[in-house]
Amino acid sequence: MREEGWILPRFRSCMLRPVRGVLSLRDERVDDLMRNARIARLVDPDTGVALTAPPALFDATLTRATADEWTLAGFERIEHMGRVVDYAQTWLISPVDLLR
Repeated sequence: MREEGWILPRFRSCMLRPVRGVLSLRDERVDDLMRNARIARLVDPDTGVALTAPPALFDATLTRATADEWTLAGFERIEHMGRVVDYAQTWLISPVDLLR
């Protein structure tokens, strides 16, 4: 729902293609941050491998939950011109059945 930390206008965010996967949320050691962080990732349901898009969400916090959707907020770490940049990010998650 954000691009480089900026909130996308509704007309742009509704044009984004949804990504399907299994939500993984766990605490992990992040050496660059010199601490543990709660990291959210989407995982391929068939292989169990983390998807590269969207990037992992660091310090993931559930900010809203309804029967139809959840909102997670945190930051993503993007390599930009040879350095890692942290950008605010928000995920809007809609539970679906993953049919194989």
